Amino acid sequence: MGHAYESASGYRVTHGEAIAVGMVYATALAELMGLASPALRPQLEQLLERATLPTRARLPSAVWSFVLRDKKARAGKLRWILPRRIGRFSEVIDVDERALRAAARVVGGRAA
Repeated sequence: MGHAYESASGYRVTHGEAIAVGMVYATALAELMGLASPALRPQLEQLLERATLPTRARLPSAVWSFVLRDKKARAGKLRWILPRRIGRFSEVIDVDERALRAAARVVGGRAA
């Protein structure tokens, strides 16, 4: 999501800012899917905020077209690298669109 957000913003968002938002998005998605503890995202957000990086952003609607063209897609299927805890990740394929949209709402500062 970070790279898609960076591209969809027309590169008005810095790479670091976009990746920070993407990390929050991935953590929210992992939490919604039951892969990560609800305590993980606040911990990540606190670290990002200490580094003066954003943890919330309104994702432009164009972000979804960039997500679909992500380099991690294989055979037309989106591949997500989602955290389980700090330092441990899982590859997840074919995430439900409702979960993707719910994670976007979290990043946008709205309830999932």
